[in-house]
Formats: sequence, C-alpha cells, structure tokens
Amino acid sequence: MRGTFLALMGLVLYAIMAVIMDQKLRAFNPFAVLVGAYCVMSPLAIVGMLVMKSFQQALIMPTGSTVWLILLLGLIYFFADASYIGAYSAGASLMVITTAVVLVPVLASTIKYLIAGGAPNIWQITGYITAAISVTLIIKGG
Repeated sequence: MRGTFLALMGLVLYAIMAVIMDQKLRAFNPFAVLVGAYCVMSPLAIVGMLVMKSFQQALIMPTGSTVWLILLLGLIYFFADASYIGAYSAGASLMVITTAVVLVPVLASTIKYLIAGGAPNIWQITGYITAAISVTLIIKGG
C-alpha cells in the first residue's frame, strides 16, 4: 500500500513538474535548469538520510559493485533529465512529451525481458495495446 501511494505521489509531482517546465521554464537552457534542480535535490537527499538515521531507521548504503551501479544510475538519470528538459527547450509540446512518458512501462518491460529473459504474459501484452491506444487518443485530442 505504501509503495502504491509513493508511486501515485511521484506521478502527481511529475505531472506538476511537466506543466511548470512547459509554461515557465521552456526558454531556459536544460543544463541550467538541471543545475538548479540538483542544487535543491542533493541537500534534500542528505537531509532525508540524516532524518532516517536519527529515527534509527535502516539506512542500507551501497557497497562493492553496487556502488558502480549507483554511479551508472546517476549518469543515466542525468542524460534522461537533460533529454526530458531539453525536449521542452527544443519546442516539443506538453502532449508529445507526456505521451512519450506514458510509454515508459512498455519500454522498461521490454528492456527487462531482453536482459532477464522470458516473455510478456497476456496481461502485459494487453497493457501494451492499451498504452498504444491511449497514446493515439491523447495525440489526436491534443
């Protein structure tokens, strides 16, 4: 239940962020926007860790080869953020950008199956078809 709440909270916050990017920050250089955002995010992450520690909550830090995965994740996040924010600066519409985001689960599960093996089940295939229909309707309506 908590995971679902956090996922929905993230969805709402990303939607708000998309509208702010579209309406107010489109004209700015994507890297300038990233620097500003990361200046806020880094201290917040550190404060979050300190708060967890002060309440004696488990704070499992990466070690060994996992540290390299975290660094790779940071690199991927940077280029993903730069691309996402850059799409606004390059003139893409809010509908085009948010429609592309709708396809993230489809692409993520495809990448997962390519890496881990296996094949999607009927429910996932139905979801892919539904996502394609949703994207088509959003684009036609926007």
